[in-house]
Amino acid sequence: MIEIKNKKYNRKDENEINEEGYQFTKLIISPNNYYNMIKNDIALLLFVIYSMEMPYTCSIGPKLSQSSVNFYAYFDWFFVFDRTMDLFVGFYKYEGSIETSVFKVI
Repeated sequence: MIEIKNKKYNRKDENEINEEGYQFTKLIISPNNYYNMIKNDIALLLFVIYSMEMPYTCSIGPKLSQSSVNFYAYFDWFFVFDRTMDLFVGFYKYEGSIETSVFKVI
């Protein structure tokens, strides 16, 4: 059953070794991953909004409202998530192959 789902959704087996000679792992994000690029674009857009919104909100008064604190807390949590995910983006070695050791990537 698992083999049928892997074929249907073009999933790679964890123990499969590709033609470049490295083993697939779910913890390392490929350096040229499309979804990672989209996440980085969204993060950039949110950080630009944050950099314009924060000074405006702080200039209104010395104390932030509870809704503003909650709003900025979402930015902070997204920033922590983005930085954590960027730790797992792989890199190419000098030989041109992708690094497969999770500890070396982090």
